[in-house]
Amino acid sequence: KAKARALRASIVAVGHAGALAHVQHLLPESEPERQELLASGVRFALGADLEILRRRAGWS
Repeated sequence: KAKARALRASIVAVGHAGALAHVQHLLPESEPERQELLASGVRFALGADLEILRRRAGWS
């Protein structure tokens, strides 16, 4: 069960990194929405990662 949780966390982290890389690749730096999308993606990734850690630690 612990291996499954670790694997799930890895998949989530890789998914977030891939999505952010995709935004960086598709939108040029001059595009105003680029920074907003990247910032929102980072906030989402951090929130999801914190939720995984909280559950793993048994915090509610």
